[in-house]
Amino acid sequence: MDIVRCNWCEHIYIDSESAHCPVCERNDCIVDLDGTEKYTDKQLELLWEIFGDIPMNPETEEIEDDFLYFPINTHREEIWYWFDENHSKGVGWLMNEYKRI
Repeated sequence: MDIVRCNWCEHIYIDSESAHCPVCERNDCIVDLDGTEKYTDKQLELLWEIFGDIPMNPETEEIEDDFLYFPINTHREEIWYWFDENHSKGVGWLMNEYKRI
């Protein structure tokens, strides 16, 4: 799964092979994300939403599609730790308090 960011409006979304950002509709500033960038809490919340749609094996709790720099078969807790280290309120807040808009 390719996750991209518009460097103009900073919106993060799944690349649908459209050449335009769905928010600002620019096409000259789309970049692939690899997970090593620094993100704002708002961007991390968008990534959390995307992560929620990643298929996961219920028996092993490993993802079945790539997510940022995490390959297939990465255990969900490893990704949770990444969110916990990067979001100012932590993964517990994302799991319990964050509401999709």
